[in-house]
Amino acid sequence: MKKTKIVCTLGPCSRKPAVIKDMIKAGMDVARINMSHGSHEYHKETINLLRGINDSIPIIADLKGPEIRIKEIERPVFLSAGDRVKLCGKEKVGCLLIDYRNVHEAVSSGSRILLDDGLIELGVDAVENDVVICTTKNSGTLNNNKKVTIPGGNLVIPFPSKHDKEDILFACEHKLEFIAVSFVKQKEDITAVRKIIGDSQCLVIAKIETRESVENIMDIIQESDGIMIARGDLGVELAPEEVPFIQKYIIRLCNKMGKPVITATQMLESMIKNPRPTRAETSDVANAILDGTDAIMLSGESAIGEYPSQAVQVMTKIALRMEKLVRHSISDVGASISQSISHAAYQLSLNEFVTKIITTTTSGFSARMLVRFRPRKQVIAVTHDPLVRNQLMLDWGVIPLCFSHKVRHTHQIIDNALESCLSKGLINQEDVVVLTAGIETLDAGHTNLIEIHRVGEVMKLRGWK
Repeated sequence: MKKTKIVCTLGPCSRKPAVIKDMIKAGMDVARINMSHGSHEYHKETINLLRGINDSIPIIADLKGPEIRIKEIERPVFLSAGDRVKLCGKEKVGCLLIDYRNVHEAVSSGSRILLDDGLIELGVDAVENDVVICTTKNSGTLNNNKKVTIPGGNLVIPFPSKHDKEDILFACEHKLEFIAVSFVKQKEDITAVRKIIGDSQCLVIAKIETRESVENIMDIIQESDGIMIARGDLGVELAPEEVPFIQKYIIRLCNKMGKPVITATQMLESMIKNPRPTRAETSDVANAILDGTDAIMLSGESAIGEYPSQAVQVMTKIALRMEKLVRHSISDVGASISQSISHAAYQLSLNEFVTKIITTTTSGFSARMLVRFRPRKQVIAVTHDPLVRNQLMLDWGVIPLCFSHKVRHTHQIIDNALESCLSKGLINQEDVVVLTAGIETLDAGHTNLIEIHRVGEVMKLRGWK
């Protein structure tokens, strides 16, 4: 069974019942909707469609963030190297319109402006009133709504924007499992989003795609519930050769802290048009898995690509092959009782006679502390909360399911966990399981019990069939 999770962006080519079913069958674990495109009504239709097919697939609402885009291009425009281009933050004859009114204040002569994830580079020659005059450095075709990046630009954009606030409230209203926050620069950005979320149990994922976010990475990881390494924008903001090192560094930190991490952007980009990936793309996915990523993500490949389910199949095959080589590298176990119990469960699972690990969890914390050690044995997380069950679908190696009812007594918790696993066919009477739980604790995330059981013996003692 695949342990690395696969996140698939749903879009025009994949928001169809047959395609979604094929992607789930191929290995999709988590769905992503891009709030930069489409109306709330459009996204509501997507949510209802997915939940009508499988309501245990969690959904990430990926916020637009404080980004700038090209606007009002009716048809593709080809820019040749050396072309003179004018940009403006308001409609003006002879200018390309971008949705940042004060662009002329953010740049000066010698600044760089990157269009469409850096595929087209403009050099700023001069600023005349509110018009930015540029020279095209390389040829390319520009389409409407493509992203504009100004490395080192003095941008003053409210965070979160009015658009993002509306999208956050939309995600909470529809009880989505995750919100991904774009262009995070500091931990205060995550705090601001949490204030809007309020009492919602929606988890917050910080997208790392700016120089500032890399510089503040430790604080951001601590403040967030998970991390997405958005390599497209990161590779535009920073030198491309820096991105692989940063990817490995961030994954290592997330593993150590027990926070799920998604590696994203252009993983199988060629499969938007082709039925097979390039060898370089295959190696990219494989190396992310070896680095220790919890999840790998498809963007355009599944949203607008011609082969969405085939792209998922490719990722699944790579994951199954590479997971045989994954080794944990966590030396700092942690000082809490829960962390010690999780490490002990991992150590016990190294014995050949142990076949499965079952962890009962209220918030998902215990399961995340366990899988950071990347155990070879199957990890089953049992919770009373369907939302927590869904959220654990993002974590490496976790098979989540729900208790039939919430219990507190030790005997009932263990029995209910075993019965739940038996009913789903995840264990059988031949299995020897390590089981962890939190007994008589006041708060979630406090695991203090570890036991080993022969499932067949428990079945006989309880009179189960």
